[in-house]
Amino acid sequence: MPKNARFLICAALLIVSIVIGGGGSPSPVPELIVELAALVAFGAWWLAPKQRDNAPVDRPLWIGAAIFVAVPIIQLIPLPPALWHALPGRESEIAALNLIGQAGSWRPISTSPYRTLASALSLIPPIILLFFVSRASLQERTRLLGVAAALGICAALIGVLQVASGSAHWFLPYPHQTSGVAAGFQANSNAGADMLLIALVALFGYVALRRDLIATGLGKLIVGALALLLILTIALTGSRAGTMLVLLPLAAGGVMLFPKLGWPRLAMGTAVVVAVLGIGGTSFGNAQLGRTWSRFAHLSDARPELWKDTAYAIGQTWPIGSGLGTFEPTMTAVERLEVVDTAYPNRAHNDYLEFTLEAGVAGVLVLIAAACFLAVRAWRILRHTDSSRNRLQAVAAVAMLAVLGLHSIVDYPMRSLALASLAAMAIGLLSRVATGRGDVREVW
Repeated sequence: MPKNARFLICAALLIVSIVIGGGGSPSPVPELIVELAALVAFGAWWLAPKQRDNAPVDRPLWIGAAIFVAVPIIQLIPLPPALWHALPGRESEIAALNLIGQAGSWRPISTSPYRTLASALSLIPPIILLFFVSRASLQERTRLLGVAAALGICAALIGVLQVASGSAHWFLPYPHQTSGVAAGFQANSNAGADMLLIALVALFGYVALRRDLIATGLGKLIVGALALLLILTIALTGSRAGTMLVLLPLAAGGVMLFPKLGWPRLAMGTAVVVAVLGIGGTSFGNAQLGRTWSRFAHLSDARPELWKDTAYAIGQTWPIGSGLGTFEPTMTAVERLEVVDTAYPNRAHNDYLEFTLEAGVAGVLVLIAAACFLAVRAWRILRHTDSSRNRLQAVAAVAMLAVLGLHSIVDYPMRSLALASLAAMAIGLLSRVATGRGDVREVW
């Protein structure tokens, strides 16, 4: 194997996860392929030559990851009837099992064990990718940003072709994918926008870490054109939240590329760029851009009603939860008749509410602990390390996680294996690096 085999394995897994893993739970076969690829990559990584500058094991990070993985595993442990009968929200299940004489059987916390098992298996690629990135050197992490940016540019080009095809359904990798929008490798426009937003952050981060790329006028022109392509394609996705969140990568890019400008000037410059793009896009009269801008005039949708029903379902299963992956059957049973229509509620369109319903108080505590840990870790890197590369990677990681965290308020980006893998990469950028001059030796 080549000396950089471990990096190549990591990059290959990231590519497979993004290109194939964007279909979500309605596409179980691609998800299974990504999961198997992750296991193969994990085995190959251990066989590959060890590098001297591999980072040490980040124990605090892996303790947190183990706690997160433990949530669905605990939900799958069979419990005796005396215990699971006492769980909240199980009355209907007990009554149904009584009809067939199975009420006395052992049952887990999850109301749908197979769905929870599928959710647990979907954690395999992000966890393995997190392991790879956490053991990578600073130089290899920089290259991974370049890989993520390149994949985003490919997704943008495919998205432009998807928009151009209209009803011809060109380059749609999933049967349930909406035609005429720039979803790229993802199954829906919101996930496609998140992919492009993260790619924009990765592009700015990679260029900031490789200043030689913009040392010439031609280099600046190419980077600017690629950034413009990503921004315009984000608008072509038709995602309102994704279009508004473009401010975040632009601000992060300003911090990474122009650190001496200061926040007021960066904020003003970002606003000007967005205004110019918005006015320019409208002036060109592109139909898809026009549909995106017009969506901002009609902000009302079914989400608030869905959130009300989700909150009610949380009250029925609190504090234990119904089990990861069980939102759909749980919500179907409690949805109010006055809001029932031809569409079924497959997601809460608020990942925090959905995770609270499925994981209960344990999930809430895990999310809060994870957010606090990552915030402290990022702060310590930004304030207490002498390595400019490490700081730039931390800024990129925070911006990526912020995109996913903010969009999770109105959507479910982390339910995509592709986006979950990108989140794992971002968290890996905040992990400990190999000890050495200018590198982080100890962070929490």
